[in-house]
Amino acid sequence: MPSFEVNKGSGIPDEGFCRELIGLHKGESKEFKLSFAADYQRAELAGKEVSFKVAIKEVKQERLPI
Repeated sequence: MPSFEVNKGSGIPDEGFCRELIGLHKGESKEFKLSFAADYQRAELAGKEVSFKVAIKEVKQERLPI
């Protein structure tokens, strides 16, 4: 299973995907579906509904210097 980092507010890979992860904690899993817009940048996903199953491996909080 691929692993990647999602940053809140980045909109990557998709804003709807990021919203689905808000509030989850380390060790939790979630399944959900997203519908991509017809003009989505990746042609293989454009206009399609895609199912996701995610497992949260780690949650980090960014701390910027004052």
